[in-house]
Amino acid sequence: MRFRNWKNYLIVVLLVLLTSLMVGNTVFASKKVTVYFSSEVQILEERIYLGKIARIEGDKALVEQLKIVDLGPSPLPGGSFSLARELILSVLSYQGYNLEEMDLQGLDSKGVVVIRESQLVNQELVKQQVYNYIYDQFTEYTGDLEINLRRDIPEIKLPIGDYQIEVGSAYSSRLVGNITVPVTIIVGGEDYTRIPVSLEVKLFTEVFVADKTITRLNVISPDMVQRRWMEVTQLNGDLVLSSEEVIGKQANRTIREDTILIKEYLTEPILIKRNDQITIQVKYRGVLIQASAKALDSGAKGEWIWVENLNSGQKVQAQVIDVGLAQIMVN
Repeated sequence: MRFRNWKNYLIVVLLVLLTSLMVGNTVFASKKVTVYFSSEVQILEERIYLGKIARIEGDKALVEQLKIVDLGPSPLPGGSFSLARELILSVLSYQGYNLEEMDLQGLDSKGVVVIRESQLVNQELVKQQVYNYIYDQFTEYTGDLEINLRRDIPEIKLPIGDYQIEVGSAYSSRLVGNITVPVTIIVGGEDYTRIPVSLEVKLFTEVFVADKTITRLNVISPDMVQRRWMEVTQLNGDLVLSSEEVIGKQANRTIREDTILIKEYLTEPILIKRNDQITIQVKYRGVLIQASAKALDSGAKGEWIWVENLNSGQKVQAQVIDVGLAQIMVN
């Protein structure tokens, strides 16, 4: 084609260049950012943000906006789900973004599998803290304590980060036998989950055991009992822990051989029986005065009974101090 003059030629050239620039600008403007997706990603946060599951490049202002686009809640720690392509696109459109301005790379019809990173509760630490709680309740116990888990502590998945273990009060007021202790896992200052820890707590100590059957009303002598180290977990009552608490005491019931002795099985022996003729004594100004009397009550050592002076017929109270002997107190 021939142009009649150079001015017409110049106009044509300028039009061609302008058209090229406009086309070039249109292409550039239609793809302001490129978003690179992977088929699978791992995240830490409780919410899914676009910037956490994809790499975004391009216009800086738009990139920063896209990074914080909220695509919904994350899976539970250790869990996963597929974030569909349609969901991602619909969220972007709903929030006013022009999909024509984005080049979405790697986002196929299957979407993106999102995996929430997690950590396991330290089971050994939970166990140790529960054991310490039990030990703290038995600081004054002089025997041995045996603690066993009845069931394994479950595996609990937590968000990544610091957490605290708080041991609560046991569900049973008597911390022996089969008991359950609640443990709360605290994440971010809030209760995250609770674990019931089932335990068996056993008690062992040295006790007095009947070496032979002891019939009711028998006064216990050293050859009737022996010391043994035994489990006392299910035993109710106050244990007899010293020889003074058993030797010379009277059985208030028949005690079978190998029975662990408790204080409720024993009583002070009756040293004076009703209608016994006894001796009463009184100390007055350093002088010991004795007289014969009749016991009007039966009594063990230390008990007060009524007695009648056989000489004067006077009835007074006296304290039993030995077999056939009671003492009158004078103010």
